[in-house]
Amino acid sequence: MTIGGLSSLFSRALDGLNVSSRGMSTVANNIANVNTPGYARQELLQATRGVFGNGVLGGGVTAFGVRSLVDPFIERQLANEKSHLGSFAGRKSSLSQLENILSNQDGAGVGTVINSFFNSWSELSNDPSSGVLRQSLLERGVDIVSHFHNKHAQVQDLRRGLSDSIEAQVDKVNSLSQEIARINDLVRRAADESAKLELKAQRNVVLSQLSEEIGVNYFNNSDETITVQINGTGMALVTGIKSSTLSATNDLSDNGQLSLFVQLPGGTSTVNVTDFVSSGSLGGKLKDRNGVLNESLQKLNELAFEFSQQLNAIHRNGYGLDGDDDRNFFSPLAGVSGAAKNIQIDNQILNNLNAIAAAGSDPNVTGVADNENALAILSLQNSLTMSGGSVSFAGFFSNHVSSVGISAAQVNRAFESQLNLVNRLEIQRENISGVNMDEEAADLIRYQRAFEGAAKVMSIANQVLDRLMEL
Repeated sequence: MTIGGLSSLFSRALDGLNVSSRGMSTVANNIANVNTPGYARQELLQATRGVFGNGVLGGGVTAFGVRSLVDPFIERQLANEKSHLGSFAGRKSSLSQLENILSNQDGAGVGTVINSFFNSWSELSNDPSSGVLRQSLLERGVDIVSHFHNKHAQVQDLRRGLSDSIEAQVDKVNSLSQEIARINDLVRRAADESAKLELKAQRNVVLSQLSEEIGVNYFNNSDETITVQINGTGMALVTGIKSSTLSATNDLSDNGQLSLFVQLPGGTSTVNVTDFVSSGSLGGKLKDRNGVLNESLQKLNELAFEFSQQLNAIHRNGYGLDGDDDRNFFSPLAGVSGAAKNIQIDNQILNNLNAIAAAGSDPNVTGVADNENALAILSLQNSLTMSGGSVSFAGFFSNHVSSVGISAAQVNRAFESQLNLVNRLEIQRENISGVNMDEEAADLIRYQRAFEGAAKVMSIANQVLDRLMEL
């Protein structure tokens, strides 16, 4: 063997040792990260160095890089579906709580107390002069007032809690956006390919967390950073190494909206993105906070206002036992806004049971058995007084409660279906990117055998060199 051939032998053996060593390091890194969330299995890329002469003698082996086993389509689809799952999860909780507040599960729904109130008018019509029945009627009126106050306060509390949760999630979105920008900078400056891959895996984990909070899309930049945008807006939360700031403003009035704004890096103006944030946990909660919770407050206010207005109109036409008329049963309300929290029994009724107008004429003239006005008020119970004359008082709110219940059931089913879809995608991702200990053990043995073979070649080359030196 010539000196040139011996040199080539040493070179190929050294290549084999280096590549096998890198292969074992790659496998060891995979095994070390078997339980690391979001870690994508790495694979050593290797190829022959080429051939010499007439193409018979190979040039050895080289490792030209490390790659992460990632399916970009699965990763993108998983991020998108997690956004939808987050939306359903956020709505599932708020709708369940709202349904419990509005329903008749405690036996004291709006329809129940309204019907009890009218039943008291029915009883009073049978004995208009009874002090006991008048007291009972007043108590049922107080029940209605308390019920409107309590339901309004409970829905307000739920909406306030949801608003607080949204504002906390806005802070979390900003924190995650800043973290992605920070990792982008590290990726951009990383010299070691393996370290860069691990940084990208960390970035994918943070991106997945961000997707659960707010619906986003993203794309890769030429410097291996990513740009992250709010779905449907083109408004970037992250651009390379810079992040935008998301903020919230909360209008506390009954029909007030919670609005979201984005301020770009270095800018002073903000852009309203409320209408575009429809997915992720943030989008789901925002939908209910500005939608069904506001609607529930509006329904309560409409019902309280119309109920008091129409009952007062008839009550003013009637006469109390004292012979006076033109008195309200409920204190007059300024308007629909805030009616459910402002409705009260009029002081004239609270302080004087005889002021309850059951008679259609002065009982001093027609007698205390006159029940004409009590019957007129009782007729309101089943009158189509709400929604443009299409539904009764009790039916009006019952329809809304049913609508909330249907929405809650639909969201529950959608959540379960979406959870199954995300789980299936997680399994697909794990099959592609997850670390399989059996496969890693097999690869470790394969690289170990290759290392031992290259070492054997190196040993033989040394022996040949020693022989040549002896000549």
